[in-house]
Amino acid sequence: MKHIIYMIFFFSLFGFSQESKPKKILDSDLLKEIQLICNRDQLLRGSLLTENKDLLTKEERKILWKVQNDIDDYNTKRFIQIVKEHGFVDSSNSNIKSAATYAIFMHSAEKYWEEIRVLIDEEKKKGNMSESAHGIITCLLYTS
Repeated sequence: MKHIIYMIFFFSLFGFSQESKPKKILDSDLLKEIQLICNRDQLLRGSLLTENKDLLTKEERKILWKVQNDIDDYNTKRFIQIVKEHGFVDSSNSNIKSAATYAIFMHSAEKYWEEIRVLIDEEKKKGNMSESAHGIITCLLYTS
């Protein structure tokens, strides 16, 4: 419940806390890759494992969560690499259309948390990340 309250608070600030800075124009291949990563992030968790979970047996859900966790692992590694090369990007600071890139880090395995903490702290200092996006991610990483 505490996580939900923090997330609602940070979502309410999301559009207002980023200082005005020119948007990064990412090439079309990188845009497509980031959108694919974001789509994969929600592939199974989006509806099959949460909204329609009664359609599956416990064992089927367990298998699909394993698949989703493997996807999350790949997404996390790749998005860390993208952030290191291009800075943190989302729809507020680049030409990405409505991609919640912060969710990629929110769904990361604990083994990546320290690297993500350092990376997003650096990105916030550089001005590549809004207070709210930083807060949403750190809220999860520091309270889990």
